[in-house]
Amino acid sequence: MKRGILPKILTEQTLKRCYVKEHKRASQIAKELGVKEYNVLVYLKKYAIRKVERWERYGVKKFTKRQKEYLYGSLLGDDCLVLRSDGKYPYLQVIHSSKSKSYVQWKYDFWWKLTRADIKKTSVKLNNRSFSTHRFWTVAHPEFLPFYNKLYRDEKKQITKEWLDNLTPLSLAIWYMDDGYFRKDKCNVHFITLAFGQKGNKLIKKYFWTRWKVKTNLQKASRGKDRYYLWMNVKNSIKFMKLIAPYILPCFSYKIDKHRKLRWKKLNMKELGYIRNNYNIQSPSFIASRLNRPISGIHSVAWRLSLTQPRGGRKIYQLELD
Repeated sequence: MKRGILPKILTEQTLKRCYVKEHKRASQIAKELGVKEYNVLVYLKKYAIRKVERWERYGVKKFTKRQKEYLYGSLLGDDCLVLRSDGKYPYLQVIHSSKSKSYVQWKYDFWWKLTRADIKKTSVKLNNRSFSTHRFWTVAHPEFLPFYNKLYRDEKKQITKEWLDNLTPLSLAIWYMDDGYFRKDKCNVHFITLAFGQKGNKLIKKYFWTRWKVKTNLQKASRGKDRYYLWMNVKNSIKFMKLIAPYILPCFSYKIDKHRKLRWKKLNMKELGYIRNNYNIQSPSFIASRLNRPISGIHSVAWRLSLTQPRGGRKIYQLELD
């Protein structure tokens, strides 16, 4: 192609439309206009047209409200933002055990427009044991930067009141699916918040009460320095579960234990009377089964009613007939 024809084809307006607005690569523009890629690059520089960043090519300029709610919850849990030393913006990394593959897919559906590949199955080693995982990464994006700056200090997560104030029921549900568990024997919700230390856990404890009127208990972990976690009694576990239940995925239904709803109800006078009259006659496990209550609750009520007796070997109960 003659040199004089190039300016007529590679006009500034054409290049801005193809490169900046439509996000086409130099090779695509060259093929479309019938010129060499080198010529396109020369004229892009000649017209001082800004370089299109990688994230722009994915067509996501701003995150949705739902994506932001996701980030406020997931980044307190297992997800993390990574900012490379030579990078301008951070990217999101999601990794879970292969047992939670459906959960990873659910998370992927939030971010598939910003991913360059599908979910990958990998293996990691921990304490000389190999674990199968599923993971994905997004591309680096400027919308991740405010979240990174709010949460990370020296590449470690540092929780703040400002961050907690942005949590919604969806955020709490994702955080709970990541780092929470339901202790069935006591019907208690537990949050594994070991990474936030005593100061961070006190802040979370205060947040749950002031924002949701849910009381939590601060517990020191048996191992490690400055490692604490939070747990809720039955009453507050119920309040919390009602808040997040609409957002809990089926694969995590065991974490809210819907089938124990009867056990969460306050004991009525008839039930209290049954415990008072039968605690030292029938076994606590039989009473728990009869009243559809957790056995820990039966022990607790018996202690409050002063029905417990000193241990004197194995106790023999009367014949238990239904």
